[in-house]
Amino acid sequence: MRCRSIVLACLASAATAVASHLTPLALLEAPRPGDALASPDGRQAVIAVAEHNVKRGSGGSSIWSVAVPAAGHGAAASKGAVEVVRNASAALWLSNTTLVTLRGATLYAKSSLRSNWADAGFKGVRIGALPVEPTSWRVLLHDHGATIVFSAAVYDDGDLRNVESYESSAEGQEWEHAKIYETTFVRHWDKWLRPGKRTQLFAIDLKKRGKGRKERWSLAGKERPLMKGTGLEAPVAPFGDEKDYSLGLAPDGTAYAAFTAKDPSVNPAWHTRQQIYTVPLAGTSQPQQISRGGLGATSSPAISPCGSKVAYLQMARDGFEADVRRVKVTTLASNETVTLLGAWDRSPAQVAWSADGHTLLVVVEEYEQEKLLSLPLAELFSPEAQAGETLVPLVRDGGVSSVQPLQDGRTLLTRSSLRGPTEVYTASAGEDPVQLTDFKGASRALAGVDLGPLPRRFNYVGMEGREAYGWTVPPPGYSEDKTYPLLTLIHGGPEGAWTNSWSTRWNPSVFAAAGFFVITLDPAGSTGFGQKYQEGILGAWSTRAFFDIRAGVRHILDTHPNLDPERVVAAGASFGGYMINLINGRNQDQLFKGLVCHDGVFSTLSTWYSTDELYFPEFEFGGVPWEARDAYLAASPEQYTDRWATPQLTIAGGKDFRLPESEGLSVFNVLQRRGVPSKLLYFPDENHWVMKPRNSLVWHREVLAWLLKYSNATAPAAGEDHAPAAAGLTFQ
Repeated sequence: MRCRSIVLACLASAATAVASHLTPLALLEAPRPGDALASPDGRQAVIAVAEHNVKRGSGGSSIWSVAVPAAGHGAAASKGAVEVVRNASAALWLSNTTLVTLRGATLYAKSSLRSNWADAGFKGVRIGALPVEPTSWRVLLHDHGATIVFSAAVYDDGDLRNVESYESSAEGQEWEHAKIYETTFVRHWDKWLRPGKRTQLFAIDLKKRGKGRKERWSLAGKERPLMKGTGLEAPVAPFGDEKDYSLGLAPDGTAYAAFTAKDPSVNPAWHTRQQIYTVPLAGTSQPQQISRGGLGATSSPAISPCGSKVAYLQMARDGFEADVRRVKVTTLASNETVTLLGAWDRSPAQVAWSADGHTLLVVVEEYEQEKLLSLPLAELFSPEAQAGETLVPLVRDGGVSSVQPLQDGRTLLTRSSLRGPTEVYTASAGEDPVQLTDFKGASRALAGVDLGPLPRRFNYVGMEGREAYGWTVPPPGYSEDKTYPLLTLIHGGPEGAWTNSWSTRWNPSVFAAAGFFVITLDPAGSTGFGQKYQEGILGAWSTRAFFDIRAGVRHILDTHPNLDPERVVAAGASFGGYMINLINGRNQDQLFKGLVCHDGVFSTLSTWYSTDELYFPEFEFGGVPWEARDAYLAASPEQYTDRWATPQLTIAGGKDFRLPESEGLSVFNVLQRRGVPSKLLYFPDENHWVMKPRNSLVWHREVLAWLLKYSNATAPAAGEDHAPAAAGLTFQ
């Protein structure tokens, strides 16, 4: 019971000390804005904002509208965001003044010209209903009205109306009890896949009557399947959305879509190969492939304003999900494709056309910032242009998440930072971004919250004398005259990074608010520092990245004498969880006093046999296990289990098919059998991430309690805190 009292005392002390700081509850109840969408004339923008009330177990999403001031008028001309539709998750513009929103499968139209525009309880005028609730949607405006393209899951017959009837039939219900497969995928991310069922695109027309206040919209005909009989799937599971397709009008007036989809000629479980396709929205012909070569994944298709070209991103190597993305532009009439920025040592995440078609907008991660750059298309093939030297910065810092060109040459975008959630901005070359919303300032959850001193980037010397990177996030009220425990956060991937963006899951400020001096490290394998640095992780999980992390901790301890070297703890998820398990077996100097592993790898060998996406371990370790067994074993934390002695909290999810729960159970079994202080936190209804607010609150409570316990000045030494299993269960 002495150990329990220590933890409760620490938590009580922390709660008292950080009452106005970023608590887990405040983080979970803070607004979560999505992507912004401007009206055709660029004068208004809408954005969906989700919020949760964790105590009540309620939550939902609303549509907010914000005026976009004319260029040069600044943020003062904006009146701030107004909630216009409650309990709606998405919205599109049908005209400069009419919004269409979605509730389930039903479409509603609402006009900004009418007095009830700001009445969020009025959902609008019913337009009609789609056969099913879509998983994503876009709209194309044209002379005859509008065409909505949406995605939904369907079987080979392409008829959305048959899905429910089949799955409720005796044959369909049998699958719930006995699943039969003849090919992988069997399951993906957090779902068992029904054979023959895939997400595809559909188009449906809307017609308009009247103008201004008398404008009315209605559905015109039945939806048309655009991918029937092809075996193609779009958006690409499990995270694909409307960014996986683009809509436009060809020079001859033909409405069409460009989309990315997995190449159906190869097995998606061990291939990343995707292609770009175009298809007419009339549904009169099947999709045509426009990308070429047996290459890797494609993403971010974008049709040019004139409709004659499609820009997209493509990786070169099939099977390597973290390969560098190259900008491609295909001219449809000639079927010619050119590569832009071919010598640039960065990997763009998104690409879009400017409104006049003379510039490409590029979102890219670089040195822990997610930037927005513009690429003039006047001189594409000069050495300077290919090396990225002609790129013009529009947004240099923060985390840009979505972009939309405006007709006046500006860009509407959403951006977050380590200091706050997503807000809406406009950006122009040579000017600071103009913020249009203040969801953080208007949030009850974040009102008056002190996030502490500004986070700062730092560099240090990693393994082999290479430069490595990280952030420091001091606690609120930080003083060099006070002593603090040090918490090291390790990201997943391994091809990932801690960027200047807001997180609702691993937010460094929540840990700092509990009293930790937090560092987030970007060791070898991290993204945004060039491809050589990123590919330094291949075949080096247990070497370069491991030593980079230890070097980062030592660097911070050496340069911050007020950090207590006897109160160092670490936590990580996915690859970060792998690293925690590896650290536990290689912690003989007891640098780390306590560890937290969330959904981490126990055995690199066993994860190949049980994971969903086989291509990932195959590329990371150089082949399949029966051909590259030594490489798998050399990186495995399992080989060091005879040395595990550091207290560890292990977290697993019952719906985690990326790193199944058996990995977490294996870790816990070893720790328990060796008598190491340990705890297992298991979420039966969560996947690789903890997404449900109440579960997330439990997650934060348990993680912080464990870290506080083993970083406390009076925390028990590892050998003093052994307890039989029953006591451990009682403690849980």
